[in-house]
Amino acid sequence: MPPMQLAGIKTTGLNNISKSYTKLVEWAAPKGLMSNTPIKMVTIYYDSARTTAFDSVRACACIVLKKPLAINEKVAMITMDPKKCIVAAMEIGMDEFEKSWTDLYVWMNDNNYRPSNENPFEIYHNNYQEHPGKKCLVDFHIPIE
Repeated sequence: MPPMQLAGIKTTGLNNISKSYTKLVEWAAPKGLMSNTPIKMVTIYYDSARTTAFDSVRACACIVLKKPLAINEKVAMITMDPKKCIVAAMEIGMDEFEKSWTDLYVWMNDNNYRPSNENPFEIYHNNYQEHPGKKCLVDFHIPIE
């Protein structure tokens, strides 16, 4: 993966990610960031839902920036360094994320890849509400050694 500059809002609890994206869009829209095309959003996961309670999973809702910006106390500037990742591009419904992550980790283990200490993340390529089948076009990323 090439390096990425992100602006993000950290959250705790998987149910709170959508609220963080709402706050992020409210911050980004007046800056003209929502009119940059293509708009890419990223969720970084700091915990696994398999080992952490659903309402305790830490994550960060992000938007990819073309260049670093001035931020405020609610929005963090995040630089993702280049990294080697397993990437799975998918077109899935909102109820298929957990299974997709599980299947990707099984594939990784079956093919003798080892995860690195970096955090896994998703890159979204569309607004699922605008997709005719309400599907997400998403790339799942597992950083590997």
